[in-house]
Amino acid sequence: MLGALVCSLVLLLAYPITEYVDQQQHIDELEQQVAEKQQAVDDLTAQQKQLEDPAYVEQQARSRLKYVMPGDTVYIVVDEGADDPQAPAAGQSGDAADSESWYDTLAESVEAADGG
Repeated sequence: MLGALVCSLVLLLAYPITEYVDQQQHIDELEQQVAEKQQAVDDLTAQQKQLEDPAYVEQQARSRLKYVMPGDTVYIVVDEGADDPQAPAAGQSGDAADSESWYDTLAESVEAADGG
């Protein structure tokens, strides 16, 4: 009789216990997602603060876009092994190097797409 009582209690408590464990796992997963999202927000906030700094923006423009300030002296380092620094890069034909600049080509394509 006592064994049947213990078995029935185990069966009655099995489902709520498994539900509790499943919910705890789900809560842990959601807390992990919240922590990851908070880290992403913190990273974006730090990036926003950097972009508000004029010195950082100037440094990025100089390094990434190769911008220079008026009055700066610009030096272009040419590879000693190259015969002609104005020669087209590998994979380009000589005609492509002698043709118009890229922005002229872009302007022409925009005009052609516009129909005029």
